[in-house]
Amino acid sequence: MRTFFGFVRHYKMLHAEKLLLKNTYTINEITYMVGLSSVTYFRKCFKEDFGYYPTEYLKKIKAAGNS
Repeated sequence: MRTFFGFVRHYKMLHAEKLLLKNTYTINEITYMVGLSSVTYFRKCFKEDFGYYPTEYLKKIKAAGNS
Protein backbone atom coordinates (compact mmCIF):
# COMPACT_ATOMS: atom_id res chain seq x y z
CA MET A 1 0.00 0.00 0.00
CA ARG A 2 1.34 3.40 -0.95
CA THR A 3 1.42 6.39 1.30
CA PHE A 4 -0.13 9.62 0.14
CA PHE A 5 3.30 10.97 -0.78
CA GLY A 6 4.15 7.75 -2.59
CA PHE A 7 0.98 8.10 -4.64
CA VAL A 8 1.79 11.72 -5.50
CA ARG A 9 5.31 10.75 -6.50
CA HIS A 10 4.01 7.92 -8.70
CA TYR A 11 1.56 10.32 -10.37
CA LYS A 12 4.44 12.72 -11.03
CA MET A 13 6.42 9.90 -12.63
CA LEU A 14 3.48 8.99 -14.88
CA HIS A 15 3.30 12.62 -15.99
CA ALA A 16 7.07 12.65 -16.47
CA GLU A 17 6.80 9.57 -18.69
CA LYS A 18 4.27 11.34 -20.92
CA LEU A 19 6.54 14.38 -21.18
CA LEU A 20 9.56 12.19 -21.88
CA LEU A 21 7.78 10.35 -24.69
CA LYS A 22 6.89 13.65 -26.37
CA ASN A 23 10.64 13.98 -26.96
CA THR A 24 10.32 17.77 -26.66
CA TYR A 25 11.85 18.45 -23.25
CA THR A 26 15.18 17.70 -21.60
CA ILE A 27 15.44 15.64 -18.43
CA ASN A 28 16.21 18.84 -16.51
CA GLU A 29 13.08 20.53 -17.84
CA ILE A 30 10.91 17.52 -17.05
CA THR A 31 12.33 17.34 -13.53
CA TYR A 32 11.17 20.85 -12.79
CA MET A 33 7.89 20.49 -14.71
CA VAL A 34 6.82 17.64 -12.42
CA GLY A 35 7.73 19.61 -9.31
CA LEU A 36 11.07 18.14 -8.31
CA SER A 37 14.20 20.16 -7.74
CA SER A 38 16.85 17.45 -8.07
CA VAL A 39 17.61 15.61 -11.31
CA THR A 40 19.35 12.89 -9.30
CA TYR A 41 16.22 12.30 -7.23
CA PHE A 42 14.04 12.40 -10.35
CA ARG A 43 16.18 9.75 -12.03
CA LYS A 44 16.03 7.57 -8.91
CA CYS A 45 12.24 7.84 -8.67
CA PHE A 46 11.78 7.19 -12.38
CA LYS A 47 13.91 4.05 -12.18
CA GLU A 48 11.93 2.80 -9.17
CA ASP A 49 8.65 3.19 -11.09
CA PHE A 50 9.71 2.08 -14.58
CA GLY A 51 12.80 -0.08 -14.00
CA TYR A 52 15.03 2.13 -16.13
CA TYR A 53 16.60 5.55 -15.90
CA PRO A 54 14.83 8.06 -18.19
CA THR A 55 17.39 7.91 -21.02
CA GLU A 56 17.50 4.09 -20.86
CA TYR A 57 13.71 4.04 -20.96
CA LEU A 58 13.65 6.18 -24.11
CA LYS A 59 16.20 3.91 -25.79
CA LYS A 60 14.13 0.85 -24.87
CA ILE A 61 10.93 2.39 -26.25
CA LYS A 62 12.66 3.47 -29.48
CA ALA A 63 14.21 0.03 -29.94
CA ALA A 64 10.80 -1.63 -29.43
CA GLY A 65 9.29 0.70 -32.01
CA ASN A 66 11.90 -0.25 -34.59
CA SER A 67 11.29 -3.97 -34.16
